[in-house]
Amino acid sequence: MNRAILFMLTVLLTTADAGRCQQTAAPAVSFRVQASTPSYGLSKIKALIDLEQRKTGRPFAQSPLSMGAFGSLSLQEKFTYAMIHPERYAQNCSLIPRQLFEPDKVFSNLITTFYEYSLSDRQVRFLKDNRDSVMTWVIRSVDESKKMGVNYKNAITIIDGWEMIPFMIRYYKAANDMDILTTLILLMKQGSFDDFLHTTYYEQLYGKSSNYQSAIHYSPAAEQFLLKTAMDYYKKRSTKS
Repeated sequence: MNRAILFMLTVLLTTADAGRCQQTAAPAVSFRVQASTPSYGLSKIKALIDLEQRKTGRPFAQSPLSMGAFGSLSLQEKFTYAMIHPERYAQNCSLIPRQLFEPDKVFSNLITTFYEYSLSDRQVRFLKDNRDSVMTWVIRSVDESKKMGVNYKNAITIIDGWEMIPFMIRYYKAANDMDILTTLILLMKQGSFDDFLHTTYYEQLYGKSSNYQSAIHYSPAAEQFLLKTAMDYYKKRSTKS
């Protein structure tokens, strides 16, 4: 067999085997997996990450910044760091289901921003400890870029950012981003809002026969209900604050 052909076959077979845990569905360029990139100290943080990776010889999420480097960052820079470089690695060996990219569904869960990577305990703790600032930074970034990436949506659910509901509804109406509906749903679920929990929508998304990929079909009626119910949830919590 031609040596060049043999080499190419070897490479292809090796890549297919080693990359099984990193596969993504063909439409992985979908907006559902696109992340937003904050501008706060971005060049500085990328340089620190690169330095850490070269120093340790470890790839992406296996190279968290040292305690000293992390502690030297400003609050805004720590936000940027969390949004672009999750520190925890969990090899799930899972293919992102193709259905998660279907545009006519509202899903029960958001796609993980970086597939097999997630925020570490210190990154989650930072977001929660600075939740008011996080909401301000997200709003400012979205206003500037006109984009709310899945990392921002995940951050909002982590900090239980129910105060952002009016902003998200306005953004949804302008961007028609269906994952905003998912984010609103998750906030109502986290807040155990009865007006949502006692509905067929909740049962379809989170009931006994549901799973991580559960979804409801989009319809104007479902959209109107979810937006109105989310706003009712916001008003109810606002009166108690």
